[in-house]
Amino acid sequence: STVVFHPRTHALLTANTPGLISFEAPTKARSMALPHPTVLNPLRRWRALDITPDGRWLAAFNGLSNAAVVFDSTVTLPVAEFGPHAEAEEIAISPDGQWVATSSFEDRSVRVWGVARRSLVLAHTAGTRPKAAFSPDGEWLGFFGDSFALRKVGSWKVAPPLPFPRARTKVGAAAFSPDGRLLAVVGDLTQLHLFDLPSFQARGILRPSEGMRLRAIAFSADGTTLAAVDAEGQVALWRLDRMEHGC
Repeated sequence: STVVFHPRTHALLTANTPGLISFEAPTKARSMALPHPTVLNPLRRWRALDITPDGRWLAAFNGLSNAAVVFDSTVTLPVAEFGPHAEAEEIAISPDGQWVATSSFEDRSVRVWGVARRSLVLAHTAGTRPKAAFSPDGEWLGFFGDSFALRKVGSWKVAPPLPFPRARTKVGAAAFSPDGRLLAVVGDLTQLHLFDLPSFQARGILRPSEGMRLRAIAFSADGTTLAAVDAEGQVALWRLDRMEHGC
């Protein structure tokens, strides 16, 4: 199963046994009960969902057809379909809805598709459990798994090398800040490296508690907090706004 909130209607969209379904947002501010679900698409085995920030486009990957599908804002009308990409488990759509990235654990690759032409534009090998993420401003696409790579959206040119302190730093999971100006990358599973975009200058290194081996990271919606989690479920949090003021 996978879930996303619709940014316009605040409905909860999820993919599971009945197909692609929607739970309308509760009418009472404090209510936690979900109403009866609406089936948007009865096809089974939807594996991954992603939605643009304005809610105009939803990307979904279907495990039966091994294809990615883009829906309009009603989440009922398919406007594009492309593939196959066998056993893809992750999907990402660019903020403008022009590009979709699918990631397969089977072939260890990320494939980028052009929505308008419904065609493959790039294939990138990222290693074990590959993922991809578009920057919120739509300028960059980051690939990560066993390694990290950054490409300019549209031209797909490789970005300048990031100034890691050691040439052989093993890089992995990454995340963009909500304004797209800060990039956080895990190095050697034990550190978080911060880089300014688009200058690619180093902004600093964050270190969690000893023994944590970082697997995934994320920024808060306002960009003030950065979270990291390890394979044991431990979570580390940093208040970036306080660090900027020397606290």
